[in-house]
Amino acid sequence: MACSPTYSNNTPLLITSFIEDISKGVEKPNEQGQLCCPVCKPHILCNKEKFDNLVILCEHLGISLLCNVRAYPQSIEDDYLAQGFNVVHNSDFTEQIARLETILSPTEFAYIVEKGIVEYSIIVPGKSEVGTFIDFLLMEGFNTGQISSTFYDILNNGVVTFCENGNLYCMSLCLYSEYIDTPT
Repeated sequence: MACSPTYSNNTPLLITSFIEDISKGVEKPNEQGQLCCPVCKPHILCNKEKFDNLVILCEHLGISLLCNVRAYPQSIEDDYLAQGFNVVHNSDFTEQIARLETILSPTEFAYIVEKGIVEYSIIVPGKSEVGTFIDFLLMEGFNTGQISSTFYDILNNGVVTFCENGNLYCMSLCLYSEYIDTPT
């Protein structure tokens, strides 16, 4: 199955290029540990539907998902808690979601959260990567429509980061699903 990225109409070229790259997979040497690796492998940022599909695949493959989960809105967090996930009420995740809500109009914010926001694992202890994306988008001068489209597309395609065999990998959730489902 080929992983075809999807985009919103208002997504900036810089972000469509990023999504194209992660749909093919990005690999960076990290033998010296100069790049930050997830504390618990892998780190995932996506929407609820995409994460639920990964959970089903992992169950089918016998892979345990043991990292902490943060989710928005609360109903999604409650769902994962009921499923036995270690749900963490990470203040930075919550703060970054609130920050995103203040940046965007109510309609733009609703557009993003209608499918939910799930962050699995962490890269930097105590820090949500939602904030990293917000900071980058603001630094690039994106308007609120572009920020909304970018987050929607990132969550819809999913971003997975992990380190393995001296390399850092960044890929879409579709590609990661193929990666873990490929016999070695």
